[in-house]
Amino acid sequence: MVYTQMLFALILDKLVFGTNPNLTSLFGSALILSSAIYVAIQKESMKQREEAKKARLQAANGLEMETRLKVDEEKGVDN
Repeated sequence: MVYTQMLFALILDKLVFGTNPNLTSLFGSALILSSAIYVAIQKESMKQREEAKKARLQAANGLEMETRLKVDEEKGVDN
């Protein structure tokens, strides 16, 4: 929400007061917005990696349990 406020402030500044932001303001705004976009992309990527890791661990645990059950069955151990 803060980022959209910054964009609207730049637009309204031009429409209401008729002033153009200087180069430093534009550069700072671009830097802030691009940083926010980068963080959002990295956060989503991190979440996807975490979900994939959980899925791999669950699959490995399931396979491990199946292997243990087969070994127990071969040994004749009742659960």
